[in-house]
Amino acid sequence: MSESEAVGKQIDAKNIRETLERVLQTSTEATDKLNFPGEGTERPFRWWLGTEFLVGLLGWPSEKVVIGERFDILLRDDLGFPVVTIETKGPYRKANAKEHADFEKRLDGYGTLQTAYFTNGEEWNRLDIFFSPSGSLEFRSRSSLHLKHSSPDELEGFFGPLNVDQYLVGAASTPKEIVSSEHSYALEGLAARLHDIIVDFSGNLEGLFFGLLEQRGGEHARGITINLFNLWCERSLIVPPPKAASSLVDQFKKNGFAATQLNRMLAEIGFTGEGAERASDSILALPVAKRVRKAEVERVLWPIYRESIRKLCVQTAHVLLARGLLYRIGEDQGLFPRLISGKPLQDALTVQKNEMIERLPAAELLARTRAWMEDFVPAV
Repeated sequence: MSESEAVGKQIDAKNIRETLERVLQTSTEATDKLNFPGEGTERPFRWWLGTEFLVGLLGWPSEKVVIGERFDILLRDDLGFPVVTIETKGPYRKANAKEHADFEKRLDGYGTLQTAYFTNGEEWNRLDIFFSPSGSLEFRSRSSLHLKHSSPDELEGFFGPLNVDQYLVGAASTPKEIVSSEHSYALEGLAARLHDIIVDFSGNLEGLFFGLLEQRGGEHARGITINLFNLWCERSLIVPPPKAASSLVDQFKKNGFAATQLNRMLAEIGFTGEGAERASDSILALPVAKRVRKAEVERVLWPIYRESIRKLCVQTAHVLLARGLLYRIGEDQGLFPRLISGKPLQDALTVQKNEMIERLPAAELLARTRAWMEDFVPAV
């Protein structure tokens, strides 16, 4: 099935339940009729789950659905990376604890996985996956569902991560999860997803910050970055690098450069612990003539601000995400023009073949959403 054929499908809980029940019935009946010694029910079930449920109902392009052995079913994104896996067992067969444990051990085989399902067709388990910056796998949440004993909202929420339009451009749209106190699974899933976005976003911002600090964007961009950080430090009751350097240089000129005095000086402006020790070593490693130059002292002080920079980037990521969520609500309510969803978003982020990329479409969208919201909520 091509991506264009998938577009426009309307998926709801009734279709999900009926399709899965049909897959169970078809695979069971086919196995019973064939009745070949040694041939089980799992492979037919896995095949029909892929073709009827994932491709036929949810609109996944067939080339994005990989049916294998170590990973029974893998769903791949636009770049070909696995994002969802489904472990299948024979219809209605109860899996033991070892089978569950072995499945979970395999999940770190792909560092791009976001969700993992384990099912016998009737009973389903879901693991929401997060890979930390160090590469270790964590399970943000675990949830279970029984096909016959679940409400429509529970069905749609539980299978929300199979929504193809999260991973592929121009794919079919599936129902949104209902977020409320009555649907804790949706709230937990949303919280885990937002946390993952903040971690990724803040990490990118931190890399951008240090790149600008190293003048990779030029001297002017570096100056703006430093000024913004200095302002944030003052608002956060942290002594900014220029003031810290000036204070230290003034005291050096008056009291000299003894290591014990330097530790006390750093403590007086709010820096203690391992970071302060490293800064002290870096300052004492400077030639004596450079220890009374503000620019030289400020340069070696930057590592002591690493944690502060991280906090700034995390706060910035929270603000940008909150602004985007607010704008999306405004889009749906008709308060703002549609910019960051649907076709306008797809068009803005699509780069034509042979196009020279001289713009930053994501940054442009963020700037435009802020401009539209300024009259509505001036503080954002």
